[in-house]
Amino acid sequence: MAKKKKQKPQTLSLSKLDKTIYYILIVISCAASIFLAPIVIANFKESVFEDPLILAQNGSAMVILLFATMFIGLGFAVFFDWLRRKRQPIFGKSDVNYTTYPKPLYPIFSKHFWRNIFRNKKKTSIFGLCILFFILFIFIIPPITTFTLTPKNLLYDDGSISVHNAQNEQKEQYNPSDVEEVRFYTQLYRSRRRRFSSYKWRFEMKISMRDGTSFFFLRGDFQTMEDIYLAKKCFDPNVITIEGKENIEEVIRDMNLDDQDAEWLYKIFEITPSA
Repeated sequence: MAKKKKQKPQTLSLSKLDKTIYYILIVISCAASIFLAPIVIANFKESVFEDPLILAQNGSAMVILLFATMFIGLGFAVFFDWLRRKRQPIFGKSDVNYTTYPKPLYPIFSKHFWRNIFRNKKKTSIFGLCILFFILFIFIIPPITTFTLTPKNLLYDDGSISVHNAQNEQKEQYNPSDVEEVRFYTQLYRSRRRRFSSYKWRFEMKISMRDGTSFFFLRGDFQTMEDIYLAKKCFDPNVITIEGKENIEEVIRDMNLDDQDAEWLYKIFEITPSA
């Protein structure tokens, strides 16, 4: 006689309200992962440029913030989707008595849910990890944002460059007299999205020191295009090299520069635009 398979108790389906809340939370988490990152970076850059003497700043802090924001947003989306697939009630159904169910999943907004968590060691551990993750998010991300605890290079309006270490301590200081060459050039770089690759033009600023140290600054390291022009004016024209003027129109197109920014770019590359 064949043995009967032991049937697992069916999990109650979610109410329409709970399903709607889960879908909304998933959408908000995904949207935050995509759209909150630029806002965080904008606020970060604003705090960096509170010192009016700073023209440009680069380092890995903004990259860390970008990935941290995306990771946290997607992490919450996965977590809410896991609860939805697990059919974890939020408010539950008013006509269901969850205390009589063989293996109940009590609604989150019920006293039985919280009692059950603290009685179960495994659930208590998971709950503790979630609390720890939240605490780390609250107390670690702000210091990174405020104090930029990553290596960074600061370009000042007198042409000097200050190099800071991971503890935000000044490690090196370079003056314009230490500069061997300031190079403005255009470059074709590869932009890869999913399985497709494309090539786009951009321009960079490279400052080479007499001791062999080099610093690279991109458009995103400055607040405005005018600041790049002001940075150029800090240095002796004899050490300035300009390359790739023939690619300026492609740079303007691929970087989506408006008319005002394009005008500053012409000045930086010493080009007289055609009428």
